[in-house]
Amino acid sequence: MLRYDPSHLFVEEHGLSEEEIGTTRKELEHAITWFMELHTSGRVGIVDLALRDDLLDQSAELASELRARFDDVVVLGIGGSSLGPHAIYAALQHPYHHLLKETDLPRLHFPDNVDPHTFTSLLDVLNLERTLFVVITKSGGTAETASQFMIVYKLLEKTYGAAAARSQIITITDPQKGNLRALTSEMGWKSLPVPEYIEGRFSVLSPVGLFPAAMAGVDVSSMIAGARDMARQFLDDPVSHPASVAAQHYWLLHTRHGKSVHVLMPYSDGLYFTAQWFMQLWGESLGKRVDNNGREIFTGPTPVAVRGTTDQHSQLQLYIEGPFDKVITFMAFEKHESDVKIPNVFKHLDSYSYLGGHTMGELFDTERRATALSLFRERRPNATVYLSKLDAYSLGQVFMFYELATAVSGGLYHINPFNQPGVEHGKKLTYGALGRPGFEEFAGLMK
Repeated sequence: MLRYDPSHLFVEEHGLSEEEIGTTRKELEHAITWFMELHTSGRVGIVDLALRDDLLDQSAELASELRARFDDVVVLGIGGSSLGPHAIYAALQHPYHHLLKETDLPRLHFPDNVDPHTFTSLLDVLNLERTLFVVITKSGGTAETASQFMIVYKLLEKTYGAAAARSQIITITDPQKGNLRALTSEMGWKSLPVPEYIEGRFSVLSPVGLFPAAMAGVDVSSMIAGARDMARQFLDDPVSHPASVAAQHYWLLHTRHGKSVHVLMPYSDGLYFTAQWFMQLWGESLGKRVDNNGREIFTGPTPVAVRGTTDQHSQLQLYIEGPFDKVITFMAFEKHESDVKIPNVFKHLDSYSYLGGHTMGELFDTERRATALSLFRERRPNATVYLSKLDAYSLGQVFMFYELATAVSGGLYHINPFNQPGVEHGKKLTYGALGRPGFEEFAGLMK
């Protein structure tokens, strides 16, 4: 199982103490009770996603039916509709899959923006006749996704006809409502549901993440098994669960020790997009203006995603000698599955000779441990999340760990981590400026 090591959070003056953890246990218990009431009432379904098989089966079966027909899969989505499946693909697929000459698995692409240069450049290099487009939006009307989809649909229809436009599109959206659901029924597109009780940033273990992953050959059953084991461990003993412990630690560091910047630093290229996924999850869930009683509190830590060892050379100076406003969490493996030995060459040069005979994995891990210890010695709190290895089972645990930590943190902050009211006004301004019916009152505000 995933292992959370908080030992370097207990630093003099700027870190945690056992006393404050003990005195806030009741607050942790109340936060867990609050979340469990949402869970048992069916209003929040992040645990349920890991405990049910129907969405897994639907996603895997549809992927099995379609996989051989396509060379490329383009995920049209933004935010949680793209970050989740992208995190899975980056972690579990060959890092240079797009360059492999012999593979039966389609390549996945995530144009998660509306930069016209990037989007049109992708369409230029694809064999459109062998490309599947997966349209993912819970609401069914996300402007960025809708614009991409409209361009793709017209291009397919114009180039290959209505039948191609029907057979090369999959939609993943709300099961009952929204314009994309209505359009899916009208056009006869194959479709998968985003459960009603799941917000986009918590949707990675739904068809949002499962179907693209299954198209890429990921063992999605194993990923759900990892998440399920993590969820069942929580249900058995939520107070002692590592996600709850981590939530209490980070909440205390933020609210009592001024650690408002929460850095996630995986020592794995494959997990970097998981850190990007975490940024949305943590920031959008916990950054809130009002608490659950409507009182203005303007709270929330700022999440940052960096990568070891790369960002040792860009950010570490700031972390070690800059403001005492950060807590760093490393992600590492108990053991590297693949490694390469550094040869004994250039023995006459001291800056090279000491590396000979070691492995690249040994260097990688030694640099992580040295960074953690250096931070600790400078009274900079840091923790480490250990995975047994980088596989589907462990990644499922990571997703569930951070989703549970986010939910419990919401209870500790006394805010709703499952909404995002702060982004709605910008959407309304955009709708009004572009002439969407029903948003006329916002039309002139952008002038």
